[in-house]
Parts: sequence; structure tokens; C-alpha cells
Amino acid sequence: MGRAGKLILGMALVFGSGPVWADEPSSAELNREISDLKARLSALESKLAAKPASSAVSSEAAPGVSLPSGLAGVELTGFVDTAYNYNFNEPKDKTNDLRIFDTTANSFAIHNAELSLTKAVDESSPIGFGTVLMFGDDAELTHSAGLFAGTDSVDLQQAYVNYLAPVGNGLDIKAGKMATLIGAEVIESPANWNYSRAFLFGYAIPFTHTGVRVSYPVSETVTVTTGVNNGWDVANDTNIGKGIEAQVAWAPSDELSFFLNGMYSPEVSTASMHSDRYLADLVASYQATDELAFMLNYDVGFQEDVAAFGENATWQGIALYTKYDLSDAWSLAGRYEFFRDYDGSRTPVGTDLKLQEITLTSQHQIHENLIARLEYRHDQANSPVFTRDSSTTGEKNQDTVAVEFIMPF
Repeated sequence: MGRAGKLILGMALVFGSGPVWADEPSSAELNREISDLKARLSALESKLAAKPASSAVSSEAAPGVSLPSGLAGVELTGFVDTAYNYNFNEPKDKTNDLRIFDTTANSFAIHNAELSLTKAVDESSPIGFGTVLMFGDDAELTHSAGLFAGTDSVDLQQAYVNYLAPVGNGLDIKAGKMATLIGAEVIESPANWNYSRAFLFGYAIPFTHTGVRVSYPVSETVTVTTGVNNGWDVANDTNIGKGIEAQVAWAPSDELSFFLNGMYSPEVSTASMHSDRYLADLVASYQATDELAFMLNYDVGFQEDVAAFGENATWQGIALYTKYDLSDAWSLAGRYEFFRDYDGSRTPVGTDLKLQEITLTSQHQIHENLIARLEYRHDQANSPVFTRDSSTTGEKNQDTVAVEFIMPF
């Protein structure tokens, strides 16, 4: 008999047998009562012992919701990006001229609410994928031809499948819609040093490509990438030609890295015309100290038969960046840029245009999931392309101040 049984029996004897001065039962009656209590106790212990087994059977019958084995390692990330931008020219149309994403002046803006669902690949799990959905003002500007309309505030920025083939050091293959390899800045604001984007980001390079991309690590310091796609920001191709991209990434040390990119694509919609586009891009970064970093981006592009009178068009520019971490939570970043659209083919102005800008950005990590930025930017052009009030003559300068809040998750 267990301890619990003895305790129950003892209590039964103390409280169930009556006071000691009452009429005492015979020894035979007492033995019968004890035997009856033992039988009841044995039955109770059997029931208690049977309950865990019953629970285990129930658990096997209803295991709950489980993900398919192919989704193991899937990660959901994203952010919400909102800002207020003030233009000192106070343009009547509330537009920051020649800006990329920060196009709305003197107004609050919901730039991007982004969701990213990805599964990275490695030797143990060689199949993966990536999808990136954008919601907000920025999505109206990143659309690829043939996918969503220009006024839609939603965009499928990326959607690709990924396979790490067991070839040599591992051949990484992606197929679908992917962000471009070109440029120092990216669509996602938290990954950039500044709130506003450079002229190079908006006018010199593409945003995305739809096609196939293959990467291979030649060594610990060199990785080569090449791909075939539908061209610049084209989801559904409108001609029979295909674009070609290539990159050589070299990181001789942990502090220094170089990315040399090249792009070729036919950019016409009719078979009777030809207008091939070429682009060379260089990005170099240097981590001078734990707190101080530098970056350089240079672009030069060329396209056939798109300038006035059927002439060829050329554009080029350079951007210099620096970033200094004052503490773990606070950093300062600066950018200087020069961009020239020689034949007016890349900017909406349509004439030879020289642009310069200086940007200063202060970033503060208020919380693990909250980033605040304060930015001042000065734009300058060789012609009066910036709107002031309702003036028809325009200005050669444009100054803005912006406050941005980002919540990454």
C-alpha cells in the first residue's frame, strides 16, 4: 500500500470509526471495514495510474498544427517606414523635384510597409525561396513593366526560388524576380545610411530584374555572379532580346570590399527598332575604424538612339558616403553626389542636366524596434529645375528637412 493509501486509511479510521467512547464494533466487523477500504483504495490507485496513459493517447491523436518539412527555417521579417518632409521652396504642387522616394513635400508620407518571407539555403537545406511585398508610396515607384499599375500602392518587389547546387564550393541559383545587384543603395530604407536616395539610385541604375541569376564563390575573397533577365525593371518582356548582368565581388579583408557590376539589355518594345543599353557600376567600401566607415559609388551608362534626333545618350555620376557611430545607438552620415544626364534621357527635364547634392543624416536607435532619423539635404542644378511657390521660372537650388521613423521587426 502506498503512502497516500495509508494516509486515507488512517483518516478513515480516525474520522470514520466514531469517538473512542462509543460502542466499539467487533473485531470481525472492523476487519471487514478495513478490507473494504483497501479494495476501494486499490481501485482508486488503478484509476489514477491509468490517466497519464489516456492523456498520451489523446496527444497522439491530436498533435496540433505542424509546418511542412520544406518550410523549416523560413523567416518572416519586415519594417514600417513613415516620414515628414519639408521643402523650403514651398512648391505649390507639394513635390520635391527630381527626388526618388521622398517625392512629397510638406506632408506626412507612408513610404513602405514591407513584409519579407525567406528561406535561406545551405548544404543541409539546399532549397529555398524569397518573397518581398511592399505597401505604400514607395511601391508606386518600384513597379516593373507588366506587373501592377503605376498608381498601385503595392508591389511584389521580389519573388524567386533558390537552389544551392552541390557543385564545387556551392553553385547558388535563383530564378524569378530579384532586386538588382547594382548600386550602393537599396530599396529598403533601414539598410541605407541616409533617409533620401541619391540621384544615382533613381536615374542611373535599375531596381529589379526578372530572370535567372547564378553565383559562385571562387575563393574565400572572390565571388562571381551572372544572370539572364528581361531587362531593366521589366517583369514581362516586350521584345525578344534578353538582358545580361554580371558582378565580381572582391573582399581582400574584413575592412575592405569592392563590387564591379556590368549590365547589358535591349530596351525597346518593337522589333523594328534597336536601343541597347549598357551600364558599368563600381561600389567600394572601407571600414576605417570600429566607428568610421566610407563608401564610394560610380556609374556610367550608355544607350543607343534615345536622345534628341535619334542620337545616343550617356549619363554618369559619383557618390561619396561617410558614416560615424557616436555610440551604439547614435550615428551621423554624410553624402556628396554629382550626376550628369548629358542628353536628357534619364531625368524628366529632357536636357543636359548637372546635379549635385549634399546630405547630412542623424540616426538614433531609440529602441530595438524603433529608429529615428533627422536629415537635411541641399540640391543644386545647372538650370532652374526646382519649383518655388507658384513661380514659373524655377530655382537652381532645393533644400529639404525630413524626420523619419522606422520600426523593423
